[in-house]
Amino acid sequence: MTRPRIIFGLLIVGLGSCKAVPRTDYATGIAPILNQHCVACHRPEGSAPFSLLGYEAARRRARLMADVAADRYMPPWKPEPNYGPALVGSRGLSATELAVLRSWADTGAPSGDLSLTPEPPSPPHDGWTLGEPDLVLQATEAYQLGAAGSDVFRNFVLPLPLDRRRYVRTVEFLPESRNAIHHAVIALDPTPGSRARDAADPGPGFDSMDLGQAINPNGHIIGWTPGQIPYEVFPGTAWELAPGTDLILQLHLVPTGRSEFIRPRIGLYFTEESPSVTSTVIQLREYDLDIPAGAVAHEIEETFTLPTSARVFGLYPHAHYLGKDLRVFAELPDGRPQGLIRIPDWDFAWQSDYRLVEPLRLPAGSRIVMRYSYDNSASNPRNPSRPPQRVKAGWRSADEMGEVAIQLLLDRQSDRLLLDEAQARYDLASGVTTATSWYNLAVALDYQDRNAEAEAAYTRALTLDPTLAKAVNNLGVLAEQRGDHTAALRHYQAARVADPQAIETRLNLARLLARQGGIAEARPLLQDALRDQPRNLRVRLTLADLLVAARNAATARSLLDTTPVDLAGDARVLLRRGKLLALAGEAAKARAVLAQAAVAPVFDDEHIDRLTRECHAEARYNLAILAQDTGSIAAVSAELETALSLWPEHPDSLLMSLAVAGARGDHPNQRQLLDRLLELPTERQFPHSTLLEFLPGASGAVLLADALDRKGEHAAARATILTALASARTQAQVSAVQELEAWLKNHMPRPR
Repeated sequence: MTRPRIIFGLLIVGLGSCKAVPRTDYATGIAPILNQHCVACHRPEGSAPFSLLGYEAARRRARLMADVAADRYMPPWKPEPNYGPALVGSRGLSATELAVLRSWADTGAPSGDLSLTPEPPSPPHDGWTLGEPDLVLQATEAYQLGAAGSDVFRNFVLPLPLDRRRYVRTVEFLPESRNAIHHAVIALDPTPGSRARDAADPGPGFDSMDLGQAINPNGHIIGWTPGQIPYEVFPGTAWELAPGTDLILQLHLVPTGRSEFIRPRIGLYFTEESPSVTSTVIQLREYDLDIPAGAVAHEIEETFTLPTSARVFGLYPHAHYLGKDLRVFAELPDGRPQGLIRIPDWDFAWQSDYRLVEPLRLPAGSRIVMRYSYDNSASNPRNPSRPPQRVKAGWRSADEMGEVAIQLLLDRQSDRLLLDEAQARYDLASGVTTATSWYNLAVALDYQDRNAEAEAAYTRALTLDPTLAKAVNNLGVLAEQRGDHTAALRHYQAARVADPQAIETRLNLARLLARQGGIAEARPLLQDALRDQPRNLRVRLTLADLLVAARNAATARSLLDTTPVDLAGDARVLLRRGKLLALAGEAAKARAVLAQAAVAPVFDDEHIDRLTRECHAEARYNLAILAQDTGSIAAVSAELETALSLWPEHPDSLLMSLAVAGARGDHPNQRQLLDRLLELPTERQFPHSTLLEFLPGASGAVLLADALDRKGEHAAARATILTALASARTQAQVSAVQELEAWLKNHMPRPR
């Protein structure tokens, strides 16, 4: 179709009213524009269909370049300028550059003095835009895609040849067969699950739309679609790769009419900077998309309300061929709109993820809106159906999609739990009432210690899928937490029947058996689990604890000393090693190792930092025990204060602090500590007899009785005094008897 020229003519008139565009040539006017905006793709071996390197190549397409640049079709940059925050890598020509291209085409495309032509940028090294990666991954053999047939979802398991923990800052994907790959998704599997699925399939990789046990890198959705630039993380959000983890590459493949051999490459670029910022991803999606044939502007809308303040730093809108106008914006709590991104002329071939130059803070209560329109008419040149057909939601390229992934930076790790809960509730409200959706909600509630709600959600998941072993296992954990060991054991055993290889279930079952005295039965469970997953730190730690309980400290120490090097710096390993050194009488070594444990990371503390804080508090408590040898109450107190600042409910630190307060004669602090000890959850409380060991004499009994009385446990308070009184009378402790009898007199039940 011939493009109308009158609009462009008006544009030139408008520009000319300010200043005439001087005559230009290739060498001094055009080559610099092409070098900056075009030849990265338009070069031999580039992704574009033709090269623009050199005068002759550019001259032949002078008018085409002027036309597509004026239409903003090239360089490809789909977001509408100024709709939302500034985006990284924004492309597009200035009005002056557009006028230069038009002037050059209209004046015969003169060359000028070609000796003045600037050198083009160097081509990518072996196809890599950012230079040679630190690690290149590729399947050992190619997968052959048939010439015809339906879409294929193929998953390739790529082992990571790492000897230590690494952090990824950038990922580049080289498809090697562009037309056949609709999109790619990158995930990680720390378990042997994906390898087992690969081994069960005779060809390279395995067929499935389900990633199974593979998970997205923490806080990221990493994929590739045609036209996408390399994925670079926001500063402070590098994602972790641990030795023994497999990278899973899921490819959505579309037959092209000829047989294709699929063997893409993934380049990983590392950084030494570990993650310092908590990030997460929320996703809005229209699950019930149904577009009538012939619809010109079929509109959908999805909303998601932020339960906490967060900063937006990345956006990944997605649709297929019928997508037309894609808008994502926020409605702030005060009613003001805040644009995030708009793509008014969506083109599936040029989709991408986008990063904000500066993260945009949205307050809690902000309502994120995804509003997309679709064109399923014959006038849509990208409509693959002739005549148009009714199109519904689906993963195939012939289906349609409407979704946006939004990356958020959080102020606190605990905020992630609120967003996980909100995401799960959004999915359920959107009609995704699967067992997995209910399970995700249950986990988010579980981590917030909302146990009754979590149990109800796990139970709902199991009504939909009774074989969901991880839900059965987690019901066992909740039962164990409330002290119902019989129910816990029943759940763990049922979970093991549903999935005999599940590590979590074997861990929990072994721990409970050991707690009930079944150490001999628990030990082989853990040894088998460690044999299956020698890098599983929780298995190693639980087995070490069991060996210590069985009075086999030497074997436990050997087990910890042989922890893989990249895991040996975990705070939990160091804590146990320090405690065993102290047990062996090696106080100096114990102090050094415990000091490391008090600041070391916990590598898999993903949801909240509670596990890290509790581990550091435990290390400080053990340092306080060792500090007793110095005879310095101040040193002991300092360690205990640090422990309780990290974990205010740490039972042992509270109890030891009670003893220190008594030694100092600090009765107000004793009263405060007693109140805190008595407010601990039931399963963490000490028997009253244990508390009295740290509250010697009649005064100690009175302190405990007063604390119980304040709590409303009047019978327990009276029983404490009566027990102490009997002992004082037996030992003829006159002053103690008088003090205790005085308490009873002052606390006589009043007549009604």
